[in-house]
Amino acid sequence: MATKSSSRLDDYLASDIVKKVKKKHGANLVRKATDARIAKDYRIPVGPFMMDYCMGGGLAGGGSNIIWGHKSTGKTVICTKAVGNFQKMCASCFSFPNDAGKCECKKPPREPIIAYMNAEGSWDSAWAAMHGLNEAKLIMSKPEFAEQALDITEAHLRSGEVDLVVIDSIAFLTPAKEIEESTGKALQAEQARVVGRAIRKFNAAINYCGNRWGRRPTLIYTNQLRHKLGVMFGSPDTQPGGFAPGFAASMEVRTSGGKYLMDEVTGQPIHVDMKFKIEKNKVSNAKMEGVWRLMLTDTETRVKGEVADEEDLIETGARVGLITGSGSAWECLGEKYRGKSKVTERLMKEREFKLQYQEALLRVLTA
Repeated sequence: MATKSSSRLDDYLASDIVKKVKKKHGANLVRKATDARIAKDYRIPVGPFMMDYCMGGGLAGGGSNIIWGHKSTGKTVICTKAVGNFQKMCASCFSFPNDAGKCECKKPPREPIIAYMNAEGSWDSAWAAMHGLNEAKLIMSKPEFAEQALDITEAHLRSGEVDLVVIDSIAFLTPAKEIEESTGKALQAEQARVVGRAIRKFNAAINYCGNRWGRRPTLIYTNQLRHKLGVMFGSPDTQPGGFAPGFAASMEVRTSGGKYLMDEVTGQPIHVDMKFKIEKNKVSNAKMEGVWRLMLTDTETRVKGEVADEEDLIETGARVGLITGSGSAWECLGEKYRGKSKVTERLMKEREFKLQYQEALLRVLTA
C-alpha cells in the first residue's frame, strides 16, 4: 500500500519484481519516463527556413530520418547541409555555441563525431565545402557491398562515440549475394531482406546508447525512387530496400523535381526551386510542404550553394506581424527601415541578423 510520501508507481519501482528485471537487463531500462536516460529533444537544422519550419526545427535528433525522391531533387544537398550544421553544434547539449564559444551546457563544446557511408561513390569535396561541411572533421567510408556498409553503420551507432551517421543511399546498397551471383540470375527481395534486418539492428543500437550513456545517435539515410512494372492503378513509385526504413523513421521527407532558372547568355542554371513534403513526422506536424531555392551560379548578390530564402522570411514575418509597415516605412525586430527592400538586403548581407530573425520567427510560429 502506498504511503503519503510515495505513490503506487514509486512502490512498484521499488518492488522485488522490478529489482529482478533491473538486475537482469540493467537499471536504466525500467525508470520513470521523466527520469529516462534519453537526451533532450533536439533538431539538426538543414538551413532553408521553410524546410526547417515544416520539420519542426530540423531533422529529428536521436532517431532515424529518411529523405527520398527522384534523382536530382536535393537529397544529398539536404544531408550535406545538415552535416555541416551539426558540425557546428555541441554534441553534449545539441545547441550552437555563441560568439564567446559558450553553449547551453555551460561547458567547453563537445565536438561531434560524424560518419558518412558514401554508397553511391559520388562524393564531391568542393560541392560539400560549398555547403558548409568540413571534410577534416568527417569519417568517410566507401563500402563495396551492402552488408559491409550496414555492419560498419551499426558499429558506429553502438560505439557511443559517433553522434551522427549518414547512409547515401539505400538504393545503391548491393547485397554480397548479388555480386557473387551472375548478373542474369534473379534474386527476389534480397536487398529488402538485408536492409530490413539492418534497420532493426540500428534502432536497437540507438536505444542501447540512450540507455547506457543518455545520448542517442542520429541516423540519416537517403533513397531514390524506382518504378514498379505493370501498375495500372495507384502510384508506380517504389523505394529500394523495402518498407523497413520508412516504418522505423522518426521523420520521412519526400523531395521532388525543381524548377530551374537558366541564364540566357551562358545557358547555365542560376538557381533551382526544390520542392519537399514531410510525409511522416513523429516529433512535429506531418504533411507540411514547401519550396526552397538553391543557388547554382555566383551572382552579384549570391554565392553558389547558398540558400536564397529571404523572400520566404519576409513574407512569413509580415503574415504573423514580426515585420510591419507599408511604402517606405517598415519595422523589424524593433528597428526602422526605409522600405521593405532594406530589410531583405540586411538579411542577405548579415548572417547574425538573419539567424536572429529566423529564431524570432520560429518562436512566433511555434508558440
